[in-house]
Amino acid sequence: MKKYVILLLSILPLIISATPQTSEILIYKSDTLSTNDYPLEILMETNLIIKRRITNYAYKTCVMSTCWRGYEGTWEIRNDSLYLINLESACHDINFNLNRTFRQRKIIYNKVFANWYSGEIKAFYCIGKFNDIDKTRYNTKSLIATIERGKIVKILIEPAYDYNFEPLDDRKQNNYEELEHLEDKK
Repeated sequence: MKKYVILLLSILPLIISATPQTSEILIYKSDTLSTNDYPLEILMETNLIIKRRITNYAYKTCVMSTCWRGYEGTWEIRNDSLYLINLESACHDINFNLNRTFRQRKIIYNKVFANWYSGEIKAFYCIGKFNDIDKTRYNTKSLIATIERGKIVKILIEPAYDYNFEPLDDRKQNNYEELEHLEDKK
């Protein structure tokens, strides 16, 4: 019993201080958003050939604690569909060739149609650059896209919560209202 308690106490700090993972990018209309949802992971669970193509290549070039998946994807919602439009290694030194990586998938104009993905993607409109140390990035709005087999079923845009998922305080709420005001002027 004593051994188990010691083992648990030695592992606990590793779990608590896990490194935040790099976000994926989602492009919606003319906006670039940040998301911590990873649609490609779903495909990689069921398609081992694509998983091998990505992970073997990504892990040979770069491994980072901020991106254990080994890649960063850029996604786009265009018309009524979700597409993967760019895939690069975690170190940003290599872009994957989408045609070569996703040979059997439906590729339209160099974009991979994400017909394997069903679920929600939550993405954030952000002010400022994200800083891992003090969490200084404010999310002004969030986009929630409901997707079924790569097709957009519903998109909801609402006021967001900050990085720690706490409601916006008065200062942040005022910034949000200022942004809405500026958007109304456009």
